[in-house]
Amino acid sequence: MHNLTAPIVLLIRIGSWDISNSALSGNRDRFEDAVFRMLEDVNLRVIKLQAEGRPVTRYSVIVDLHGFSISRHGCFPCITEY
Repeated sequence: MHNLTAPIVLLIRIGSWDISNSALSGNRDRFEDAVFRMLEDVNLRVIKLQAEGRPVTRYSVIVDLHGFSISRHGCFPCITEY
């Protein structure tokens, strides 16, 4: 999200992701692709706003850990995702 007075903010609600299932079922690449897509999207937004003449040079990433659990997200295969 962006407006003329506020910076771009990328909000990641990691507590709702099933990282352990992704890691243990062999879908790690899909998980990584999703993360990189989010980051690429926000970078493209910065580039677009700069092309429009807006002075955007950075963005903020907020990671919401509500629902995050060490027992659910802290398995060894899951840790490599972080």
